[in-house]
Amino acid sequence: MITESHNLLEYNDFKTTIDKQPFFRKNIYFLGNTVLSSDMSIPENTTTDIDAKEKYIDYLLNEFRNLKLSKHFFAFDCGNGVAKTVLWNIVENLNINSKNLYDETDRTFPYDYPDFNEMETLEDIKYELSKEKYNLGFTYDGDADNIAVLSPKYSLKGDALALFFSKFIKNQQNR
Repeated sequence: MITESHNLLEYNDFKTTIDKQPFFRKNIYFLGNTVLSSDMSIPENTTTDIDAKEKYIDYLLNEFRNLKLSKHFFAFDCGNGVAKTVLWNIVENLNINSKNLYDETDRTFPYDYPDFNEMETLEDIKYELSKEKYNLGFTYDGDADNIAVLSPKYSLKGDALALFFSKFIKNQQNR
């Protein structure tokens, strides 16, 4: 996996695991040499281009089209990461009233550390919520694969957020 995640610029690279265990140092060189010395061939012209971004946006717009959010206000903190590349299209098309913080992508993360497990990262979104205008706040890590959801009283992230959402999921086996 190529990752930016919640790491600072100098720590962005590849994340490699085998059987859910870290895989690094000598093992990476061994794997590389094994592949290079093998007679394995990769067929030419085996790629297919897709627009994953548009498919993702279309999926979310379709799944959440019935939300009635016009009376609610939300604050979004992109933390200078990549969240805005899809977020604003979704927010706009769902007619969500919002304030957008730090939505210019900047890999140096000048305003927030890209890890919202660091409490100071949540200060700006908490400030917006304290104005009592916003019902919820959302903040993202650098590559927008993690989110924290904040209300004026609570901060939910990681496993706590997954548990919260699981309470509202109906049995989806027959879907």
